[in-house]
Amino acid sequence: MQPHLKDRLVELRLCLEALPTDIPIPKESKYNFSNFSPDADWTTDIGEVGAVNRELEVRFGNRADGLKLVERGPEIEAVVDVFETWIEKYPGDIILEKWVDDTLEAARGLIVAAGKALPKSSHRSNDHPDIEPASSGSKTPNSPLINRLKGSKKKKTNIIESDTSVMHLYRDAEPIPAKGKGGARVDPLMDLISVNTYLKSNAQKMIVRCAGAEYGCTMTWAAPRWKARVFGHALQCGKLDKINPTLRDRVRTAMAGESLGGRVKGYEPTAVASTSSESTMLLCAPLKQKSIYPSQRKARISALKDQLDFDVLKLICVGGIPPSKVDSKEWKEMWKHGNPDYEPASSAVLTETQIPNEAARIETLQLQHLRTCDDLTITFDGNTTKMPQSVYTVHVITPVRRVFLVEGDESSEESHTGAKIHEIRRTIKYFKNSTFVSAHLRRRRKDLQIKKGLVSIGKTRFGTIYHSGESLRRCLKPIRQLCTEQVINIPEVNNCFIEDRFATDKFEVELRQLLTVLAPIAKAITCLESTHSTVSDVYLFWLAVTATIHQIITEDITGLPTEVTEEIRRAVNYRFDQMVNDAPSDVYFTGFLLDPQFRGADILHDLNPLVIARIKIGGQTNHPQDKELPCSVRRMGKFLLSMLRIEYEKRKAPIANLSISEANTRLKDLIKKYIKKVYPFDRELRTDETAYEWWSYLDKDRSGDAQPLAKLAVRIFSLVPNSMADERTGSTFTWLNSPLRSRQQVKTLVRTVQIRSWYRYNPSALPPKKKPTVKWRDMTSTIFGGKRKRGKGDNDDNENSDVDDDFTDEAPDEPDVENNDSELYVTDPEDIAEDGSKKVDSFGGEAFDATSIINLDSTMLADVLADKDLAPAVPKNTITLVPASTFIQEKVLTEADWDMT
Repeated sequence: MQPHLKDRLVELRLCLEALPTDIPIPKESKYNFSNFSPDADWTTDIGEVGAVNRELEVRFGNRADGLKLVERGPEIEAVVDVFETWIEKYPGDIILEKWVDDTLEAARGLIVAAGKALPKSSHRSNDHPDIEPASSGSKTPNSPLINRLKGSKKKKTNIIESDTSVMHLYRDAEPIPAKGKGGARVDPLMDLISVNTYLKSNAQKMIVRCAGAEYGCTMTWAAPRWKARVFGHALQCGKLDKINPTLRDRVRTAMAGESLGGRVKGYEPTAVASTSSESTMLLCAPLKQKSIYPSQRKARISALKDQLDFDVLKLICVGGIPPSKVDSKEWKEMWKHGNPDYEPASSAVLTETQIPNEAARIETLQLQHLRTCDDLTITFDGNTTKMPQSVYTVHVITPVRRVFLVEGDESSEESHTGAKIHEIRRTIKYFKNSTFVSAHLRRRRKDLQIKKGLVSIGKTRFGTIYHSGESLRRCLKPIRQLCTEQVINIPEVNNCFIEDRFATDKFEVELRQLLTVLAPIAKAITCLESTHSTVSDVYLFWLAVTATIHQIITEDITGLPTEVTEEIRRAVNYRFDQMVNDAPSDVYFTGFLLDPQFRGADILHDLNPLVIARIKIGGQTNHPQDKELPCSVRRMGKFLLSMLRIEYEKRKAPIANLSISEANTRLKDLIKKYIKKVYPFDRELRTDETAYEWWSYLDKDRSGDAQPLAKLAVRIFSLVPNSMADERTGSTFTWLNSPLRSRQQVKTLVRTVQIRSWYRYNPSALPPKKKPTVKWRDMTSTIFGGKRKRGKGDNDDNENSDVDDDFTDEAPDEPDVENNDSELYVTDPEDIAEDGSKKVDSFGGEAFDATSIINLDSTMLADVLADKDLAPAVPKNTITLVPASTFIQEKVLTEADWDMT
């Protein structure tokens, strides 16, 4: 082990022992580093070092905002022994050294924040080149550790990332004045984002640091600086925003101006015309003067190179081809034979110059387009690459559901793998990992005419436990035959598949009980994965899940004991309260009521148009026989009024030129008209029309009779309530980041996906077929109907594998954790009350809380997740009232006016 690394480990041990006493020492440590070992499946999948790194990620948790230590004591102190063990085994591994740096920085920060002095080490590596021996006259026999960073033969220096300045590590070089008018021009932007400097520990070698070092950025490069690399880092360095918030925008503009797409197609509109006309004259004009032929030929070759480089870049990014292929001998020979004048770019130029520049251009074009759009939705989610690195993706989605990947930040994230049903997972993996048993199962399935095989449980699971369990139930008969005949032997769970045994019957009953309870949830999740899902769909499917589970328990379909059914009700009530009643806003409930297809349905107890007060002309007082507004309408109205208030008081954006008091009064009146299907809301929803289109028609109506309600409804139905855009980007990451390309950096992946998605979009093509959120029984015909075309004799059998895993976005290749039962009981901190009890225990289990406002016996709700048609035609409301003009007197609004009464 290198001497300076030993010093850092000694200092880390001292800092962990000196952590402030206000940090607790728990009885059961979340770290448990005294019992540390990498998972065997992870080791097989990504190697031992990768498995150690992932195990550290799981134990330390989320490092998006830096590593944080939440406890002290022997368990966290034991991490030093872990580091020593694995660094001794894998010397020079930068990932393990980075863990040491991060942990030491976190411990130092806690000690300094508590106002304590950092501990001083009595250990000294005598052969450390950056540490001078203490003088004999020193008052302290052992001086503190000198800067742990030192010059080395590596091109990059390992420096701890933090939010505090690291300027004490450097001695900046004096600016070198220009000697004359000649020489290469210096880009002034380079001087703003990078600085020539020296490490104090190695004052002889000049390096280049990021200007954000003043705020904690630790990025350095070898001198002289390479513009492409400096710009590529600056575009993603948030520290530069603290120097000047416009710096990164200027870098993006500069990179976009040098992009291949900008040169080929013209970055600015004015440049397009001039460039195209000049190119036409240059390429088409007859060559009458010999003297200009060389310049013409050079211009043609330059233009051709830009065009071909641009075509190659699109081929690499859109086609998912590894950039390293452009360095192959075959690639170069192909171009040499095709056009000797063209010299293809190397993979280094492609990945570090051309792709970053083109991605910067596309980011600029995306921002230009998004500035013209209203009612945008922002989603984000996390994914993991093969390196392994964690990445958060940020997408912006327009109301017409066009998706833009605008950001992708590398950050570590806590692992969420685990097993829920050990028998299912163990059985599935047994067949997945053995070609011998898979072949036998495939043959038995064909004999029994069982078309589909087994399905793996995905990494993040979602509904894949249900789909995997259902596939196992489907294949129970052939598996039992193989186990009974002793053709196969499934470790640990073989007794569950021997015919005529109690354990076999018990397993099948418990499997059916599990699947019956999970089915509504899994079906709802699958249906809501559409990009066209709305907030109304979320509330509808949540009600359908509750109604279906209510039916399962009421009719005793599963035969589960009372204590189990009460636990299920308690969990459903807790999540319903968390999702609907105690949510930050009532957007799901309001969206459901504003969906025209549900007016007059028998879902809500109190939503009967006949009980709504009669429509009044402005200025009239309430009629003595008017009834109080239903609770559902008042709840919806209160949320819409809060939206309206934000529009006028915060956004300063009046709707339809209405004053705030006019908009307030009209909104209350229009809500009642909408419920009663009175003009302008008397039009029925067409068969292929979405709620967004229905409200957009009213919003664009020049009469303005539906304003401000139409404008607010369009805002609500523009929202995308899921992060499937991020999941699909994660699937693209998985496709691009194959095991053979496991060293890809996150920034390269993100830029490649940005370019790929931009050039795959064809604005001149016909708009894609609308795929609304559908009922469960319509999933195959509506969503997949046009894709699964099979020839005669085709079937669903997978000839190569018995595991037909359709959940690629769930990372099925990730290792399974079979024997780690500790993850079965991981509790979300948000589910724990202040007194340490579980919040779910405070909810009743005797009945569903939703029954107070929801008719759980509604046939329409049961029909949503049913396997066959159940719902009769919804009766149409025939109430019509003659519209009347309204005169509203302007008034000063009070808090009471912002309530729906």
